Amino acid sequence: MLDEKDLLSISQLMAQQKQEIIDELDTRMDQKMTDFKRDTIAMMEAYFNPKFNLLAEGQKNILATLAPKNRVEQLEEEVDFLKTVIRSLSRDVAELKKAQ
Repeated sequence: MLDEKDLLSISQLMAQQKQEIIDELDTRMDQKMTDFKRDTIAMMEAYFNPKFNLLAEGQKNILATLAPKNRVEQLEEEVDFLKTVIRSLSRDVAELKKAQ
């Protein structure tokens, strides 16, 4: 028959085996999570990288077709000047119509 000492030894062995199993499961889970993260990142890169490349290419095309800033500023100045001239001419025309 088993005495208290034997039961204590069995209990300790079971606790040790339990801990070994838990440690092994932790190791396997850590590895599975690492593999999952690696695979997820690879899938995301495969999906998003071509889209980002297309977006970057589109931005390059837009930037290539945009007028330079100094040209835009020059055109704005010309438009402001033309508005001033048109206002002046409109006043002159209005005065000439009144004079008739």
